[in-house]
Amino acid sequence: MAGLTHASPTVEGAIALAGPRRRATRRFEAWRRFRRHHMAVASVVILALLASAVLFGPLIYRVPINEIDFTARLSSPSFVHPFGTDDLGQDVLARMLYGGRISLAVGFSAMAFASCCSAASPRAVFFHSRHLYSCAMRSILQSDVKIR
Repeated sequence: MAGLTHASPTVEGAIALAGPRRRATRRFEAWRRFRRHHMAVASVVILALLASAVLFGPLIYRVPINEIDFTARLSSPSFVHPFGTDDLGQDVLARMLYGGRISLAVGFSAMAFASCCSAASPRAVFFHSRHLYSCAMRSILQSDVKIR
């Protein structure tokens, strides 16, 4: 009977406090792995800063992009024009903010289109022919590269 007694009364309390271990979900595991990768976190922070500057910049910096000031042609950065002006006297910061909005719109549109196409193509193949579906899925699974 001596082998059945605990060495310390705190062990029973520790076992009771620990309780059953929760099983980590895929989402939690992905979030944990993402947080450990410092370059990924830094890139998301930089991307968020750039996106917020592009989206909210025109609300703060209200200079028209097509306003031409011939007296300020090719001027260096100043308080009036923080990024300077181009050869026509147009403000470079205002044009960059406008171009960034277009770039974000094109990028999100392409991502949405690719997501819709990749989600719809297996379904279209499946409804057309089950034989084509099995061939397509077999080729996708065989081309899947395992990274370890």
